[in-house]
Amino acid sequence: MDDKTRETLVIYSAYGYLGCLSAMMVVAMIFGKPYGRAVLYTLIPLYSLYYAVMYWRVCRGYKDQVKRISAFGIIGRGTFVGAMYYLSLFFCAVLLYLFVSVFFAL
Repeated sequence: MDDKTRETLVIYSAYGYLGCLSAMMVVAMIFGKPYGRAVLYTLIPLYSLYYAVMYWRVCRGYKDQVKRISAFGIIGRGTFVGAMYYLSLFFCAVLLYLFVSVFFAL
């Protein structure tokens, strides 16, 4: 996979992640708070995990060293896809904390 294809995949996945976050708000406004919470507890953690792993694996394979270094810089060097990556990492960290605190009673 060349760098252009990798970049396109990352951009489309970032827009998908933004769509998931927007879907939570729309579902909550249209169908009510319980359905918004259902989206928050199911769809957001799953897509956050997918996006974090996909971004890491795809951006790690850039052939251009500058792109590879800037993909993992401070907040993705100010790019939309980098900000979505760090937001998904935040959701994954919260999910991991909740999992550990529930199942291992810290």
